Order: sequence, then C-alpha cells, then structure tokens
Amino acid sequence: MPVPVDVEKRKSGQSPNKRREAFKRKRKENEKNEAHQLKEELRRTGVTEPIYENLYKRPIPQKPKRTKMPYSSHSQETQRLSAIDMKTEALKQKILREHKQKQHKKGKKKSLGSLCKELRQKMASKPKKSPQQKQQQER
Repeated sequence: MPVPVDVEKRKSGQSPNKRREAFKRKRKENEKNEAHQLKEELRRTGVTEPIYENLYKRPIPQKPKRTKMPYSSHSQETQRLSAIDMKTEALKQKILREHKQKQHKKGKKKSLGSLCKELRQKMASKPKKSPQQKQQQER
C-alpha cells in the first residue's frame, strides 16, 4: 500500500520551509507592486507630496554609516566632535578666569566659621518680638 504523500510537496517538489519562504517572497512582491501602483495613481492625479499612509511601508530614515575604526581621527564626525570639545574647553577656561577675577575683586574668601559668626551677630542685633507684640501688629 502506497504511503500518502503531501499534495503540496508533490506539486512544488519543495519542503514546507521553502514553500513558506516562497509565499513570503510573493506576498512582498505583491505589496511592492501595490505600493508602486498607488504611487503611479498619485502622480497621475497631480499630488506632488507622497502620501505614505496609503503605501505599505513608510520610508526608513537612513542611519549614518559607521566608520571601520571608531578611533579613526580622519572621519568628519570625530573632527566635528573634537572641534566642539575644544570650544567647550575654551569656554570653561574663560568662565574660570572670569570667576577668579571676580574673587580677586571681592577680596578674600570668607570661611564658613566667619560667616556663621556674622550671622549670629546679625541675629543678636535684631530686637526679638514677644508674642504679644506680634498679635498687636496683626491687628
């Protein structure tokens, strides 16, 4: 008695995986054709901007190509980044210089202890209000 053979396999002479791949390929081609037909229709109707909602796939933004060696100094990106780094370094130096000049103009830096002493003296010199005086001021 003959063994039953898969009808699809007998027709195409392919394994199920190959059939699946062929099916996917055909479906992709059909979708491409549909998208192309839609583009042609839009061109005929006079629409200048492409309307991507109708198409199968939106355009994929291109990624910048990677250089073979990330440390290659000749690439434009690294040159641009190094220029930016130099500018920021120059700005830092300028800000530090200005800060030092301001400190020199102000005079000596005050230590934390001396600041606390000044604060205590100010607090002591202010007359303390009793709760009765506060109530009178509110009225």
